[in-house]
Amino acid sequence: MQTKRWLWCLLLFFCFVTFGSDSYASSTRLVALNRYRMIMNKKPDTIRFAVLNLDSDNIPEMIVKDYTSDNNKYFIENYTIYSYKNGRLVERKIDDEPFIYWEKKNVFSSAFGYYSSGLMCSRLLVRYYHIEGGKSVEFAEKVEYKTWGDKGKTDTSLMCFKIEKNGEKIELSKKSLRDLLKKYVKKTKSKRIKYHKNTVKNRKRFLDNYKRKLSIKKNNNT
Repeated sequence: MQTKRWLWCLLLFFCFVTFGSDSYASSTRLVALNRYRMIMNKKPDTIRFAVLNLDSDNIPEMIVKDYTSDNNKYFIENYTIYSYKNGRLVERKIDDEPFIYWEKKNVFSSAFGYYSSGLMCSRLLVRYYHIEGGKSVEFAEKVEYKTWGDKGKTDTSLMCFKIEKNGEKIELSKKSLRDLLKKYVKKTKSKRIKYHKNTVKNRKRFLDNYKRKLSIKKNNNT
């Protein structure tokens, strides 16, 4: 009899921890999405945003692609990653456009490139970041150079680097870079980050509808 009673107590405790923590996570996700909605309500519809799960806490992050003008001649792209941690909104600036991520693995990559028709060359810089303690820390990068000859022949060179904590760069082979990335993402496949215009329709689709699905899931668990 005492053994059965002990088993029932253990089962009840397990249910409380499982569903209680899930309910708490759902509530936190709703709060985070509400905060994101408030941010996007104040921005023009030319701004773009993406909602995704970068880390493993099941609370979505939001990336905002903004623009600033330099004397009304040039437009500079700015990127901000918003997350909700420990009851507060966290804001992180990124120099280049985040375009690839590995869901729930705390890893994403950004890219910056240029093309010169006069010099017949291009350069693409890809940086790899790992989210550590709420900060985006660069751990690797690769640089690809391309040049075109008179007859359309293309020459490509690739350089890969590991970025140490002190900022030192250590050159790697292409295979070593893949192996380094696998240490962070394991077998998770990469995904392209999809940005959406900050329209009323898109805010409803990617923020409000997401909140509604979470509310339905939360009510089903109660």
